Parts: sequence; structure tokens; C-alpha cells
Amino acid sequence: MGEIYSLPAFAQKIKIACIGNSITEGVGASSGSATYPSVLQRDLGTEKYEVSNFGASGRTLMKNGKEFDGTASSYWDHERYLNALKYNPDIVVIKLGTNDAKKINWDNIKEQYTGDYVALVNSFKELVSKPKIYICYPLPLFGPGNWINEDKVMTEEMMPMIDQVAKETGATVIDCHTPFEGKGYLTGDKIHPNDKGYIFLADIIARSIAPEADIPDLPDDLFIQISGYDKGDSGVFMESSLVGQRCQDDFGNRFFRSNRVLVLGRITSFCRFESVCDNLRRRCF
Repeated sequence: MGEIYSLPAFAQKIKIACIGNSITEGVGASSGSATYPSVLQRDLGTEKYEVSNFGASGRTLMKNGKEFDGTASSYWDHERYLNALKYNPDIVVIKLGTNDAKKINWDNIKEQYTGDYVALVNSFKELVSKPKIYICYPLPLFGPGNWINEDKVMTEEMMPMIDQVAKETGATVIDCHTPFEGKGYLTGDKIHPNDKGYIFLADIIARSIAPEADIPDLPDDLFIQISGYDKGDSGVFMESSLVGQRCQDDFGNRFFRSNRVLVLGRITSFCRFESVCDNLRRRCF
């Protein structure tokens, strides 16, 4: 009688759903492969983990959240929320709150934040997969002039609310705020991380949700600062719509814009709106 071989059972991958706004979707990244969920996938590897990005730009956690123009902008109403539920994840990472901090929202309906957050967490807890849920402190609002609000709204009001949500739901808090403090150069516009910032954010989350994983060390040059708000980490030339405009940088050097600009040996892109240009610490006139 021949030997009987049993086939090994193929372990199902652990599915991670990244829930959030533009910072999760990846605004400010040089490509889709540079977003934090994409970097998180590389950090954790593909053998055991599957990471999916359900970020939706401009969306709030609060059900009645609005954009600056008053347009409804709640994550609850977006198809990516429904898709995340259908995904039936094993781990959920929620990073929502930056758009809630906009004055049109926070000054009017902030009392809804805790209750809506508890409801969002519970909607995932009810899934058959019974996922482990992590809720993130927001990144700092670097200012002044970040177009959202003062950072004390995050530290003194929103973050204590997130602690309360964790207490009520059993979710685990990931502190994405403290590690970024004083590191505005890891953003391109005082709000959204640049490529280096997304590497750092993914590392924080990876080490929180999978401490047993073989997570690679951060790059040696990650915290080398070349400007206050650095959009130069994509490593590619960025087209500018402000060609020929006279500008002055932080060092007092005046120059005319070209459509591609190389500053201090690094690529720097310039945005088309003067307010954003100010955020990059270049004065246009």
C-alpha cells in the first residue's frame, strides 16, 4: 500500500482594511505605491498579510460633516465604507478626524464626533470576521496657515475623544500624532505627508498592529530636513503652472520659476495656488 500524503492547509492571509481620508488615500504621495497602505503592505510582506486601501479624500468621520463649501462629505456616505464592510477584514485601522477638525465642522457639530466614532467602530465589530480594530490619533496640524485649524483642537479636544471611543469600544489607540510632532518637513503642505512621511506613518502603524513581523528599519535619511515643508521626496520632476513667476525662497534668493525646479540638490514642486505656495515657505509676488 502506497504512502498517503496530506496536503498542507493553505493559511488564509490576514486582511487589513485601512479606513480614512486623503491621508489614507495618499494625497501628497508621488505615486500609488508610495501611500501609507502600500508601504504598510511592503513592511508586513505579502506572505501573511493583505492590505487594502479604503481611504476617501475630504471625508469626515462625523455623519453630518461638510466640506468648506457646505457640501456633505461624510465617510459614511462613501462607497469605500461599504466596500470596506464587504471586505470582511481581520484588522481595521481607522484614521479619520482631520476633515472633522475643519472649523465648519468642529465649531458646529464636534459633540457628534465621539458618538459617530463609536458607531463606526461598532459597525466593523459586528462583521462575521470579528476584526481587531485600531483607531489612530490624527497627525499634527502644522501651522500657522494650514487651512484646517489649530493643532490644539487635536491635542486638547479630539484626541481625548478618541481615548473615550477606545474605552467604550475596546479599540486600540495608535498614536500617530506624537511621533510627527516637530516634523513638518515630512509633509508637503502642513497636512498631507510626503513620501518620507508616508514611510514613517506606515512604520508607526505596522509596529502597532504586527509587532511580531519582520519590519524593515526606517531609511537612514528619513529625518534629514531640507525645508520646512518638503515636497521634494518624490524623486521626480513636478510640473508647475507658475512658470516665469518671480519668487523668493527662505534664504532670500530670488528666482524665476521654470516648469521644473531643482533646489539644494533635491526636487521641489510648486503648487498653482498662492496660499499653498505660502505653505511651502516660498513667497510669490
